[in-house]
Amino acid sequence: MDFHQYTLTDIDFTKVSRYSYFPWMDLTLAHFQVNAMEMEVNQANFQVLENYTDFEVMILHTLPTTAVFCNCPQTGFCRHQKAALSKLFTQENWLAFFDHNRYQHLLKKVAAQYGLEKEPSLENYFAAQIKAGKLEFLLKDKQLTSIDDFDLVEESLVPKKVKTTAEQQHHFVVLTRNRYYKNLQILLCQAPMTKSGLPKNPISASESQSRIWQSSSIEEMQFYTAVYQFSQAMQQDIEISSSLKAVAKNPLHLDFYLHDYEKSDNITASTLSPVQFNLNKGEIKLFITKKGAFYTIQGEIHIHTIAHNLQDLVVLLDHFILIKNQLFLIENRFHLKLIRLFGNKGEQLLIHQRKFEEFNRLFLEQIAHSVELNFKDIPKASKPQLKENLYYQDMQPLLFLEESEDFVNLIPVMRYGEVEIPILSKRNIFGTDSKGTQFLVDRKREAETKVISLLLKQHPYFQEQMDEGSFQHFYLHRKYFLDSNWFLDAFEEWQHQGIQIIGFNTLRGNKLSRFKGKIHVEVLSGQNWFNANIQVKFGPKSVSLKKLEKAVRNRSQFITLDDGTQGILPQQWLDKFEAYFNAAESIADDFIEIPKYKFNEIDQLFDQAELDPIVLAELSTLRKQLANFSSLSEVQIPPTFVGNLRPYQQQGLQWLHFLDGLNFGGCLADDMGLGKTIQILAFLATQKAKGQSAPTLLVLPTTLIFNWRHEIQQFLPSFQTLVLDGPNRIEKGMQFEQYDLVLVSYHNLLTDINTLKKNNLQLCHIGRIAANQKPGFPAIQNGKFIKIKKSHYFNRNSYRE
Repeated sequence: MDFHQYTLTDIDFTKVSRYSYFPWMDLTLAHFQVNAMEMEVNQANFQVLENYTDFEVMILHTLPTTAVFCNCPQTGFCRHQKAALSKLFTQENWLAFFDHNRYQHLLKKVAAQYGLEKEPSLENYFAAQIKAGKLEFLLKDKQLTSIDDFDLVEESLVPKKVKTTAEQQHHFVVLTRNRYYKNLQILLCQAPMTKSGLPKNPISASESQSRIWQSSSIEEMQFYTAVYQFSQAMQQDIEISSSLKAVAKNPLHLDFYLHDYEKSDNITASTLSPVQFNLNKGEIKLFITKKGAFYTIQGEIHIHTIAHNLQDLVVLLDHFILIKNQLFLIENRFHLKLIRLFGNKGEQLLIHQRKFEEFNRLFLEQIAHSVELNFKDIPKASKPQLKENLYYQDMQPLLFLEESEDFVNLIPVMRYGEVEIPILSKRNIFGTDSKGTQFLVDRKREAETKVISLLLKQHPYFQEQMDEGSFQHFYLHRKYFLDSNWFLDAFEEWQHQGIQIIGFNTLRGNKLSRFKGKIHVEVLSGQNWFNANIQVKFGPKSVSLKKLEKAVRNRSQFITLDDGTQGILPQQWLDKFEAYFNAAESIADDFIEIPKYKFNEIDQLFDQAELDPIVLAELSTLRKQLANFSSLSEVQIPPTFVGNLRPYQQQGLQWLHFLDGLNFGGCLADDMGLGKTIQILAFLATQKAKGQSAPTLLVLPTTLIFNWRHEIQQFLPSFQTLVLDGPNRIEKGMQFEQYDLVLVSYHNLLTDINTLKKNNLQLCHIGRIAANQKPGFPAIQNGKFIKIKKSHYFNRNSYRE
């Protein structure tokens, strides 16, 4: 026979018990006989007997859904399915198959007989089965032995086991009122049980403080701590809400009883009623209607989709309401006031119209964030009214940040036009049009829910706080909130989704930028350099590379931005930019210049997407030229050079030409006396023969200027030479165009650098730099020429030694 299926989504097996109530329960089904046939984790098969006919019911639980199957001819949620579920809730051992904590609790009791209660995986030792409707645990390894197995030993040698009163005791929790201070008191009690499963006299209090340290989990420790705190007559410095929640979680699955202290101050079996402690908050709704000169206010609380009139409820023990056998915790003090008010006044409240405005301000507005207010006489906004005030056209999600001692509160808000509404509140949006007519604006719940879901994704604590539902905001300790590994990624995602963050830099002592740094790199090809244009931005604020270099050299993870905030430099940035700056010959505010002779480092420094197509082609050409290099080409020496080169000098000239063809600089490091000067002069002659017209600058020690001038006259007699020295050298320096060579000392170069930069120079040769370099020059020992970028020292190509 086919099975029909019904699915439920409101069953939480960690909380259900024999006192649980659901709207679909039917007391008329109590006569059905329900037997458990097979059970395994989150699955059970039952036989349901009705009028001598057997029906099979299967229950499959996959969080958050519970699927129930039955082979009867009915459809929908049939009475056999309801009977099987109702029976399941009353059997603690059966529920263990659907609740891991219950299962482990029972398993530990069995394991304790074998000394295995603290082993991590008890399922390796025991298997569960249902026999005659009862749960049994079987040994997987029959060689495991407990003390109870020694029944073969002679009885006279074994002391007889005496069942103590403690072994027969059943522990449970009693909620009562202190007889002197009249405040809530929660006691851990013990008593023997009747056959029907209820406690019987004598009932005694059980000590809870020592159990705190014997707890095997955090939840158990919190449970016993809260019970101990509430057991005291004087309850100072106790956090009521969180402590009651710790009790309600009931990790030991103890039964709860409500003490009727009006009947007797003493706790006896006749004064106890079984209850289920429930954390379902419910939703309070008020309905406000104007009738004549009065406003009528009616109230309901909706729990499990069932509405209960507020006037029918009674506040118990200052914190609870009792509905049937379920005790609901009411955390909000305004809600408690509201329930008491309706309890005193009856079905409705009557407020005269002259007092309603004051009542609205002093009371309704105070609870509007947590109570749904329904104004039946105020119409919903029409399309013209919505358009007039731009409620939907100008919607903006906001996240306000504010401090609360050592915590940071995150308050999600949706702005509708000029109205800001906390998303986690139930506040209405009221508007008034140009004619003075009042109206209500529907909130866009879908857009608000999206904002909340974006927040929940960024921290696991937020989901816990959302489940508690005690606040209209989320919160984090400052230490966790200001962790750059968290807030930079979270803020970036929220801002990307259009959420505007307000108040970050108003937090006490916080100078951090809320923006994650962004880098944009574009590498272009210059004449003798690779120009890497690098933009570093923190939100709208840019950072100069010079300022960034200082931070990187100091290994600082922070850099001060123009608005005074501190941008955060990740470790990978420090490593990346250190490599950039080490490779650079020149660092400007927004670009660095890398000599082309370092072309092999470009691929290591930059991603391919950051390289201009011309740079990629140039790198490919350079690699091919160097890979195919076999010998130096002959160089024809022009007649302007008067002299002869030895073979090794000819090779030096060819080497200089080869490097020049690649736009590289180089270094002549021949020993003293082997004619480095004549090679340079020969190279200059070939450069002029190729059409070079701009003068060449020779930077020399003062003591060598005379020698160089003499050799220029000997080997290049046709070259026009200028020596920049003497008091009139500045005037001479303004007429470079008519000269081929300009000689200057190190000292005069540094002194007159600003004047020299104004002239058009082609090459720069720097000779004989000492081991202790002159200020302003790169240290290259035993060199003859060195190439520098045109804007670093002068205006055009230059070579260095």
